[in-house]
Amino acid sequence: GYRMQAEGECDGRKVAEQPALFILDGQEHPVPNAPGVVAVATRPEPNTIQAEDKLNGRIVGHAQYVVSADGKSLTAITSGMDVQQPTFTMRVVFDRA
Repeated sequence: GYRMQAEGECDGRKVAEQPALFILDGQEHPVPNAPGVVAVATRPEPNTIQAEDKLNGRIVGHAQYVVSADGKSLTAITSGMDVQQPTFTMRVVFDRA
């Protein structure tokens, strides 16, 4: 699998994401610090990881992570519900430092 951790700056402030663990076997695995939530991850192409988070059998989050062909950037497209349950979609591009 893969462990992903992102750090950077937003509006001049340092920010960091919680590390995410991707076990790419298509099976459900518990998500640490998220009671009842399971994650399912696959690698449909060599540079792509797709993941879904489920709660009580219902998809509550989806993500696709794609590394560019030159390996210099990672594009993450995520969607789901935040803590208050409104839905969101976000696209973030990370550049390799």
